[in-house]
Amino acid sequence: MGKLLDFYSEVVGEEYDPDNQEDRIKIQKVIFLAEYKGLNLGGYLFVRKERGPYSLALRLDIIDEIAAAPSPIKVNFSEYAKIVIERIKSLVYDLIPGATENENYELAASLLYLKKNDCRYMGKDEIIKALLKWKPDYDKPEFNLDAAWDKVKSWIL
Repeated sequence: MGKLLDFYSEVVGEEYDPDNQEDRIKIQKVIFLAEYKGLNLGGYLFVRKERGPYSLALRLDIIDEIAAAPSPIKVNFSEYAKIVIERIKSLVYDLIPGATENENYELAASLLYLKKNDCRYMGKDEIIKALLKWKPDYDKPEFNLDAAWDKVKSWIL
């Protein structure tokens, strides 16, 4: 595998399946979160899509990694990369209790995308309002977006 697929596997705990749509969505969020924390896994430009931040260049690089001859050598991640891997796991784990793992990845990446781009100088209420405009499916009483934002905000620091 290559660095992107190895990184994904380290975070998620399973190998990437290119035929699984949820994996294709999740890898975008994993790499976005890693780059948000300062890891340069390709310097991807992400745009806002229905299921959260998306990078076409990242998608193409993943296809290239899959097409390349598989390498028996796993990537040796730096100590900082290992810290980021653990931080991503802790952020997404139980971000919204009862939500699926993919919903939590999508929510974390979407909130951070909004904070970094569209809502850079806005507070929690404005960010949550922007999130719900973008993703009305998250407007559920069991989804405590205030608590989710607080966890995401503490992750930023």
